Amino acid sequence: MDSDLQQIVETLQLTHLTPKLEQLTPGNCCEHRSWGIGKIREWDPIGRKVIIDFAGKAGHAMDFEYAAASLTPLAADHIETQKINAADAVKKLAAEDPAQLMRVVTRSLGRQANAVKIQAVLSPDVVGEADWKKWWDGAKRAMKKDARFVIPGKRTEAIQFFDVAPDYKEEAFSAVIQAVGPKAELAAVEQLVKHAKVLDEAALQNVINDIDQTIAKTPSSQIVAAVELALGRDELVRESGREAQFGAAGISRFVPREARAFVALAEQLAAGRQGKFVERAAEILQERWHGFAAELLPYANGRIAEVVIASYKRDQRVGEILEVLGRLIRERKLHYDFLIWLAKNRKVAEFRPLINVQLFYAILSVLELDTLEGSRKSGRLQDLLISNKELMKDLLEGAREDEVRDVTRAIMLSPVFEELDKRSLLATLVKLYPFVQAMIIGQDSKSDAAPLVVSLDSLTKRKAELDDIISRKIPENTRDIAVARSYGDLRENSEFKAAKEMQAVLLRRRAELEALLLRAQPTDFKAADTSAVNIGTVVELADTASGERLSYTILGAWDSAPDQGIVSYLASVAQVLHKKAVGDTADLMLDGGGQRQVRIESIRAYNP
Repeated sequence: MDSDLQQIVETLQLTHLTPKLEQLTPGNCCEHRSWGIGKIREWDPIGRKVIIDFAGKAGHAMDFEYAAASLTPLAADHIETQKINAADAVKKLAAEDPAQLMRVVTRSLGRQANAVKIQAVLSPDVVGEADWKKWWDGAKRAMKKDARFVIPGKRTEAIQFFDVAPDYKEEAFSAVIQAVGPKAELAAVEQLVKHAKVLDEAALQNVINDIDQTIAKTPSSQIVAAVELALGRDELVRESGREAQFGAAGISRFVPREARAFVALAEQLAAGRQGKFVERAAEILQERWHGFAAELLPYANGRIAEVVIASYKRDQRVGEILEVLGRLIRERKLHYDFLIWLAKNRKVAEFRPLINVQLFYAILSVLELDTLEGSRKSGRLQDLLISNKELMKDLLEGAREDEVRDVTRAIMLSPVFEELDKRSLLATLVKLYPFVQAMIIGQDSKSDAAPLVVSLDSLTKRKAELDDIISRKIPENTRDIAVARSYGDLRENSEFKAAKEMQAVLLRRRAELEALLLRAQPTDFKAADTSAVNIGTVVELADTASGERLSYTILGAWDSAPDQGIVSYLASVAQVLHKKAVGDTADLMLDGGGQRQVRIESIRAYNP
């Protein structure tokens, strides 16, 4: 602080604020939590004020005491100070040496030097908003070339700059040796892999020995952690370039030789390590791999199946794997997650032969089985089928008319879809194949899906029967099948055969009820037309020969109580009387053959 300003401080009895005011002298910059960055213009000793130019608030006056308490002084080399005092130089530095500018920024912002804050500081003042992404990508590349920068993976974490580059190799090496337990050691190994090529032989041997000891001590209850650490060990050896010397067989002891067990273990690994586990298994099994890989596919999720398929492609055996996949699709034996993966990769040339009607039925089979088991595991597959309109188009491309009709009928009868989802799928089909519209609304002579007029009571009973089948009988039958299967030798297992036969009966009845309910058109018969015989009318008849009186109540498709004279409108007697008026005659068939003539005496509305 120069002598004139020092005199002002002493005159105003502000010597207790001298350390802070020394940094708030005219020409210096500061920051206020509300008004942002400002530059001290002058001191006003008469008014006891500090005059500050803030952005959009020039000439703002603050009491000396308040200024000392609320302003944060900024150093001359702070990025905000340089933006004010040397704007052109900062812009030039940004254009010519972004790494140097980032050294200034990181030192200025300290723990706040994350990507979000840096952008707020530099854009648009130094780098225009339209140019920011390109500039920032270049700045990050420049920083990565300088070992003194530490760039975190998250935008919200601070970028750091050190005067001397940290010895990451030594830090990573020490972390591995000091780690306790397979998970902690794996995290350290993953960092050490980055420096594998510069590890000397003794250091590498030390690390490998430590890893092997940890794996050996890991209990079977933590096999997943042991497998992941073994994968890390093998990657470290491979990246070091000394595989022949140290071997890379840490994982071999953990590779199950049974397909279901292999997939079960692989799926417990972190998503990024599942593929590596499969790749290592292929290297270990060598000539036995492809036979084993074919056994994996019925259980494989998308990540595992992708690596399996890639191994066939690498060995120029694409035709072989396509044949296996085609068979599994026809047999409905693929995992829902793999079906999602295949649907998303359906545009890949080699998969095109698999994208057909059979794949649709494989998808529907998985969804229906999931529904029967009361699960929602395949929910993403169902969402994909419903939401991706192009998927249905691709699945049916080249399909015959009868195949399209079968698919339409399958969607209409399936218990998988909610009503709105079912309508969405059917609407997609109508857009692709207009001829199915008549089938859907029941006007197609080739379809048995004509509407059924039903009473409210009979509709309630049918729904209750369907709900009982789905919620109670089918789950019980599924459990019975599982128990019977556990008895072994399915060829001689009578309990299993009986349970499977009952399954067929239940599924057939479920399909019948689904079809009937889809066609049901409920009514309370209150609007019945009594000018002629119609649904919802009571008809009084007289035998023209004997004078015997007869009465029929004609109701819905599922109403029938012959002893009470209640008949369905679909019954033969109702069909003969339909649309006839009072005074008309009709010939009714007798049970033993022959006919008798009756005359319609009266028609009245049915009153439940």
